[in-house]
Amino acid sequence: MSAVRKITVEVSQAMAEEIDARVASGAYLDAAAFVQESVANYLDQRDPEVERWLKQQVSPTLDRIRREGTRGLTSEEVFGGLKDRYLARKRGG
Repeated sequence: MSAVRKITVEVSQAMAEEIDARVASGAYLDAAAFVQESVANYLDQRDPEVERWLKQQVSPTLDRIRREGTRGLTSEEVFGGLKDRYLARKRGG
């Protein structure tokens, strides 16, 4: 077994009640088991490419929008562009 380190965290009352409910259902042995599985799942799902994109493109763009007081794209512009790209790829173009 790998080394274990104890940490203490505070969660909202609602989150604590949800954890307690999952333990009470028998899905988890105790709150620690729930938290360990949840954190492990979160860490496994992180994609380095997505993290890089967020840091290199999304964050600077959001900073610029806030600094300049400009707006980003509307949802219609975003989804319209995605639809156009999808249809172009589907056609082979």
